[in-house]
Amino acid sequence: KEAIVTRVTQKFVTVHHENDIEAMKKLQNSVKNWLNNRSWELTDEEEYFQKTNWFTVFTSENANQIKEETRKLTEVAPGSLGYVQYWRKAVSALSKTLSDGEQQTYVDLAVEWNIKGVPKDVQMKQVRSHLTSFLRQASTKMYWQFGIRMMMFWGYESEGEIFQGM
Repeated sequence: KEAIVTRVTQKFVTVHHENDIEAMKKLQNSVKNWLNNRSWELTDEEEYFQKTNWFTVFTSENANQIKEETRKLTEVAPGSLGYVQYWRKAVSALSKTLSDGEQQTYVDLAVEWNIKGVPKDVQMKQVRSHLTSFLRQASTKMYWQFGIRMMMFWGYESEGEIFQGM
């Protein structure tokens, strides 16, 4: 960065403000600020991708059991405002019943998922549950920001089944 600042400011000052030290300092500060505001340090991939932990694996593998426990705790419908607090209580209660061996199994699975990637069936479960709302949100945003009206047809195949929507 320093080399860029020096080179840019020297060329500019010699052309426009010969021997004006004050102008050169102002320009150097401006260029430094510009570079600092627009440059990023190169970082590892790890900072961009969330690592899977045992708890994520546990909630993914036991989603149906967690839903059942949540239904026992409350009559609030999934997706409603009050549902999350009961979901957390259900997950907490179920995770406390795990033995050390079972928890280690989830830890090992999390390490495997971080190395090899999340299995396709788990990925497709996420797609199935979130795709429709994501596409609806995207089309609404396109309309409000750009005035673009959209209609989307989507479909995908998972385990021999074809899922579709509009």
